[in-house]
Amino acid sequence: MRLGVSALSMIALASSVAWAQDKAPAAPPSPTPIGDPTSWVTAADYPPSASAAGNQGRTVFALDVDAKGRVMGCRILQSSGFPLLDNTTCAAMVTNARFKPAAGADGRPVAGAWESAMDWRLNEMGDEE
Repeated sequence: MRLGVSALSMIALASSVAWAQDKAPAAPPSPTPIGDPTSWVTAADYPPSASAAGNQGRTVFALDVDAKGRVMGCRILQSSGFPLLDNTTCAAMVTNARFKPAAGADGRPVAGAWESAMDWRLNEMGDEE
């Protein structure tokens, strides 16, 4: 039996409360992804040594985005349990993620953060010869 890379997925996490409350603090501004965030990481990005070892998991992360829409940093909010998968997530995001900057109350671009999760999953493939 061989392990193959299955579809990788990213899930945008809600960054604000889903209902309005009179005295609830305003959610911090959040940048808007340009393009499809699921295209920022592909199956080819799965680290070969992690794949060979059968490492899988979900990395929850936050990207710090400046007022020009550039990713300035990546923070792991919840580890997959495998530093290589976590580091690969951040490396791919810093390299590939593109954003429209967040807007302040006055409509001007401001720095913000965007949170999401990366699922690293392998599937079992039958031996084909």
